[in-house]
Amino acid sequence: MNRDEALRISKELEKWSVADLYEAQGKYGDISHTIYPVHFVKRFSGIAVTARGFQGSVMGAVIDAMEKAQPGDVLVIDAGDESSTSFGGSTAFAAHHRGIAALITNGYVRDIAEIKTLAVSVYAAGVNIRGSLRSHRGWIQIPVSIGGCVIHPGDFIVGDEDGLLAIRPERVFPVLE
Repeated sequence: MNRDEALRISKELEKWSVADLYEAQGKYGDISHTIYPVHFVKRFSGIAVTARGFQGSVMGAVIDAMEKAQPGDVLVIDAGDESSTSFGGSTAFAAHHRGIAALITNGYVRDIAEIKTLAVSVYAAGVNIRGSLRSHRGWIQIPVSIGGCVIHPGDFIVGDEDGLLAIRPERVFPVLE
């Protein structure tokens, strides 16, 4: 599937609630309710760009993923079980200006007042002031685990106020039917 087709499909997915798509997919692909909307702008669908940090040092991977992301993409950041933040206002600001649809992490975020001024949805495990380190580059565009769901680069990610859903590209046409 080429990028133009993926973006067209993403726009179709955006028309449906996450709950309806979850049911249409056979009750599969949901991302745990523990990853919730810290700042919700509007229902979105986008193509996953994944990042995985290492031992509290997720910022290198986040920066690399941000550089790879294109308008309409969704950054999916696996911070592991670290309690440091995956990103804050500066990352959300960059995502907003790059046209990224959403930022999702199983870690924490900060600078909420700043994030709430931007047109990018943010989902996280919570809020924490503790910053991340940049001592390890981390990895991008690998499968990651977020909220009990394995997400591959290129998966469709759909989000609304109720939660998040991942749809593998090979499953998207049956789901839309």
